[in-house]
Parts: sequence; structure tokens; C-alpha cells
Amino acid sequence: MGLFAKPSMVALLNKEKATLDAVFGEGAYEISSDHRDQATLRSTNLEIGFGCARDGEIGALITLRDAPPDVSGTAGSWLWAKFLDADEPSLERDRNGIVRDPPEQQTKREIEIIARLVKEVFLDPRKLRDAAYFAEGYTRAYNDWSGGRW
Repeated sequence: MGLFAKPSMVALLNKEKATLDAVFGEGAYEISSDHRDQATLRSTNLEIGFGCARDGEIGALITLRDAPPDVSGTAGSWLWAKFLDADEPSLERDRNGIVRDPPEQQTKREIEIIARLVKEVFLDPRKLRDAAYFAEGYTRAYNDWSGGRW
């Protein structure tokens, strides 16, 4: 799929309106965008940035609005999924590293992960707190390791 052949991120999210309505409630979220490859979904307790990278990979950056004040509460959906002991499936790539999975399929997968996180974690204040500390600890440990502080 060529760079300009894919639908905008807003169009991809709008195709998942029924699922988003089931997760967040009809009319309980808004989607905005300043660029065709990016969109932001805002609900009462979450802000989710969706984006498409140059290699065609679609990802989501989730920010918890109710995170404890001493943590950022922001991490990629792949990291939040680790809190559930789940991994995002590998994406099929061509020999140049370009993702072959259709954008619609990737968006649907991201929303399925987010739906599970909302249902199993983000609606429970204790689990939300635990997940926020998990994501913060994971990020700090990785940064320490990659920065040579180990």
C-alpha cells in the first residue's frame, strides 16, 4: 500500500465508531486531528494519540488523566498491554521493513487492546494506579538500561 493510498487516521477511527461507542459511551469522547496520519481521542479519563509511522505501523499513545501525580501516566498501548500480560501481535513486514498489515486491521487491533484495558484496568481506581506505576517503572528501568546506568 502506498503512502498516499491509506485513509486518514480520523477515517480509520470513524470506521470503528460502534466499538468506540461501546467502550467509551456514545458521545462520551471526541476525535480531533491536525494531520492525516494522526488523531487524538479524548474521553473523560483518557487521552489517546493514534499515529501512523513512516513504515506504516499504527500505534496508540495512551495518557491517563487520573494517574497519580508522581508518574507521567503516558505510555504506548504495547506497554499498557504488558500490564495485562498480553503482547501485541507481530506485524507482517516486507523486505524493506514496511508493514503489510492493512491500516484498518492495525487500527482495529489497537482499539481491541484499548477496550480490554478500559474494561479490565482503567475503570478500577486501584488497578489504574497499579498500571500507572507499572508503566512508569518499566519506562524508567528501560531508560536506565539503555542509558548505560546499569
